[in-house]
Amino acid sequence: MRRHDEITDADRAWVAEHHRGSALLRRIDPRVGLTAEDFAVLGAWATGLG
Repeated sequence: MRRHDEITDADRAWVAEHHRGSALLRRIDPRVGLTAEDFAVLGAWATGLG
């Protein structure tokens, strides 16, 4: 069963078409918020931009 808040290929395609720069698509559970793992992924992604 697909959850409505999952990131799909359609989302990735939309971002690729409409967003000029790098983009990180990551699902954040609104009941939990950002976690240490999310910040680690964000940090690794940002470090790879340079």
